Amino acid sequence: MAADTNIFAHIGVWLNREDLLSRKPGQLEYIFDQMAAMGVTHVYPELYFRGGAAYPSGVAPEHGEFRSRRILLDKNQRPEDIVSELLRLARERNIQVHPWVWVFCAGYWHTYGPILECHPEWAELDQDRHPFSNWRYGTAWLCPVLPAVREYLLAVLAELVTRWPVDGVHLDYIRYNEEEAGSFGFHPASLAQFREDTGMSEPGHGGRDADDQERRAAWTAWRAGNVTRFLTEAVRRLRALRPGIRISAAVVPDPDLAYRNACQEWARWAEEGLLDHVLPMAYRTNLAELRAVLTVLRERLAGRGRGSAGAALYPGLAVWVSPEEIVRQVEIVRELGFEGVTLFSTLNLTPAHYTALRAVLR
Repeated sequence: MAADTNIFAHIGVWLNREDLLSRKPGQLEYIFDQMAAMGVTHVYPELYFRGGAAYPSGVAPEHGEFRSRRILLDKNQRPEDIVSELLRLARERNIQVHPWVWVFCAGYWHTYGPILECHPEWAELDQDRHPFSNWRYGTAWLCPVLPAVREYLLAVLAELVTRWPVDGVHLDYIRYNEEEAGSFGFHPASLAQFREDTGMSEPGHGGRDADDQERRAAWTAWRAGNVTRFLTEAVRRLRALRPGIRISAAVVPDPDLAYRNACQEWARWAEEGLLDHVLPMAYRTNLAELRAVLTVLRERLAGRGRGSAGAALYPGLAVWVSPEEIVRQVEIVRELGFEGVTLFSTLNLTPAHYTALRAVLR
């Protein structure tokens, strides 16, 4: 993975919906000017989140936060189409636009997002048959085995790449909920499909068909397969609709933990070319921990990068640290030979951060 140059091939920034929602005149122009000054190549605007769209959609329900903004803004101040406005700002500065899409997560803070409000029967359930994860974020998830869910999500993605000339699509929450916050997959349709596919009952239930360890391994593999099958179909459709479209995903950085804890087999996706690049969410505020995470990632997935087979890896960094610390984080990414970096997110970037990043990225 060693680089021949200190110039990153990819400098990405996640653009939070809070900044898209801002009613401050000139806010988006300011952000794009700062990104251009830093040498940003890719922006990932949060355009579909918690089961709702930030844009006029013929497929997805509009998210209430954006509906409120649209109503409150003066007509002379409000862009007719936020996606087109982002594309204009980006094209003027030679930055690619890759809409950031929440895939299976469709609720937060123990509240359903718009699509689950419309279709509560689409909610996946945990082992206690509850739709929300048992931690403070209270996430809710779509059931990936339901044909209606898959077709809906495929339609959301297809609309984004055919209605606007976006450069790519960025997939977030393309996984199950973390196991320690609730084991999901207990929707009746999921249980029936698991039994049909494997001949086993789900973990936690008696049966002489397999011991519990074997059943749990099969349960994880089966759920991971649901995610991979959806991604495979999404990639096939999107590349047929828009040859050359770039597809990326935000992933749990340790591939073993991603598989074991979130049923996300992203190392396989990268190896098989389902993704064009991968953004491992290496969010650490401790520099030693960040170096350790990225060192393991580099060693275990050596060979990924510009010009090599498989998807390139561009680590995602937490920027809710001091400007001096984010500079050091970027330097660690470069020292370890990665050919790109991604910053999470505009919400945490201050003028001092922009100034410091200009110096280290250009």
